[in-house]
Amino acid sequence: MAGNDPDEITWPDLSENYWEYTLDVSEHPNAGLRFKGQFPNVNTRFFNITLYDDNKTTRLGSMEDFNITPNDGNQNPFVTENVSGKQYFEVNAVPDNTPSSVKNGLKNVLEFPAATGRLCILLRIYFNSTDHEADFGGVDMPEIMLFDTSTGEELGKAPRAESQYYEKFSAIAKMIPLLKSQKALVFTLAPNVLYSNGPTGYVSSANRIRPDSVLLFRFIPPVHPEGIADSRSADVRYWSICVGDTATYTVATLADRTIEKSDDGYANFMIIEKTTPDFAQIVAKAKGMKINIVEWDNKKSGAGLMIFYRQMYIRDGFEYSVQTIPAYPPLNDLGIPDASVPIKPENMAHIRLGEHGPCGLKLPAAVVLSPDFECQHMRIPSR
Repeated sequence: MAGNDPDEITWPDLSENYWEYTLDVSEHPNAGLRFKGQFPNVNTRFFNITLYDDNKTTRLGSMEDFNITPNDGNQNPFVTENVSGKQYFEVNAVPDNTPSSVKNGLKNVLEFPAATGRLCILLRIYFNSTDHEADFGGVDMPEIMLFDTSTGEELGKAPRAESQYYEKFSAIAKMIPLLKSQKALVFTLAPNVLYSNGPTGYVSSANRIRPDSVLLFRFIPPVHPEGIADSRSADVRYWSICVGDTATYTVATLADRTIEKSDDGYANFMIIEKTTPDFAQIVAKAKGMKINIVEWDNKKSGAGLMIFYRQMYIRDGFEYSVQTIPAYPPLNDLGIPDASVPIKPENMAHIRLGEHGPCGLKLPAAVVLSPDFECQHMRIPSR
């Protein structure tokens, strides 16, 4: 699932590639999965492997690149600087009834309930830019082998079952209502369902855009690493702004290292429709004010849009983590998001995180050209 594929649904970040593999656990009881691969090259931002209950679409566990112990005699390039050559690893996914005598002899163990019907695994990798092929960081994809959890003996290549990943996301796309035009851009955190990535959080805001208005928002961004040396101390390993349509296609991704920041430390953003009067003048002035631009095409993508602010691999204890925001909508007794519950102030990113939480306004396009317009006017006014 290449993020930069224009036909890929599920609102992917354009800088990523995903791969999905699913095992019918009921057909292979007492079997584990062994992922045997090479670490991707250090031009990638990170990667991880996440297990899901495919029937419930809920996360069971994940393992991140810097937590993977390399094979004997190898090094992990996401931990050790200046590593060259091929470096190998194994990750073992085992049912929770695996004997300790077998489990203790394995490296990099991820457990899943033995009663899981279908086990879905997503392998995610993020790149330094959206200009990437559908590859795994310049190395071969990991090989997936079945093994006997009572003996540790490998049983051959693991057969793949069908996941309901696309089915679930396609159903969501069909259920998206006609997005309403909002005067303010309020960002809220999504519930932890539907194949969510463990060390990741994102907040989103929905709106509509017309040629006579622009969408503006700003916030103080987290610190991201410039290289391996500061990857553990940074607030997040990666952050981005993505804008997508109601069919769940992503139109634009602005990633941390390419986002320009203003002199006061804020990241400023404007979404503008391509047929807006004085388009060129507005864009030129906005760029001069260090406002990052997303050009929108209503004819191609429609007027309704979704804005996503992602934080990836959030540092433990990071005060402005989006994961500290209570999710909206909350889950009901059936585990389904209940949008009938009103959004509370604590659900809003700019209330919970202050200036570090994104928020914004829909303003007449001509306002940007007015002589008294400043970036401070882009956020919801404080009461």
